Amino acid sequence: MERGFSQRDLERECELLGYPISQNMISRIENGKRRVTDFEIVVFMEVFRVSSTCLFEGR
Repeated sequence: MERGFSQRDLERECELLGYPISQNMISRIENGKRRVTDFEIVVFMEVFRVSSTCLFEGR
């Protein structure tokens, strides 16, 4: 993962925000075996401190 986050780090950060997601689920997302929900996108944006503009438009 970018920004120095391991899957376990992401798992912990999501849990701190009130969204428990397992390392296995994160791995499946990374490997294209599971889709990301809209709510997960919002949580990931918060964890990685990126805006929707940055995420969707690359700015």
